[in-house]
Amino acid sequence: MERAWETFLESRVILKDSEREYRRIQKLFDEGVVDLSSRDKAEALYQTAQKRYSIARKNYEIAREGSRKEEIQAGEAVKEGAEAQVKLIQRQLKDATATIPLNGVISERYVEPGELVSAPWNNCSSPPCRQVSLSSASFCPSS
Repeated sequence: MERAWETFLESRVILKDSEREYRRIQKLFDEGVVDLSSRDKAEALYQTAQKRYSIARKNYEIAREGSRKEEIQAGEAVKEGAEAQVKLIQRQLKDATATIPLNGVISERYVEPGELVSAPWNNCSSPPCRQVSLSSASFCPSS
């Protein structure tokens, strides 16, 4: 029971910290300082902390009283926490994939796989690659 109590207290601290961080990032997002991806990551971490807090609280109650109903609810909370993590990872994967809605052939690549590039390339001053052989449109003028 002592271990369950310590886990509960720790999860409460993490929840408060992640809530504070999420509110800070949300405020910066509202002001246009941070991007949607950063806000989504902070939100997912906050939701995960909420689920972990819920699990820890239920585990403590089970340790203190014990009940089949609480075990089922704790299992559901674990599942929801895992689903929140899956959503975060799916968002990170989406953010890490660059696509372009044009047909063509990439003739040169200015970055290597694994390098970080900023997006979007609104002014096309330094795109990650040069595209040629387009039928009716161009991605960026040659530098």
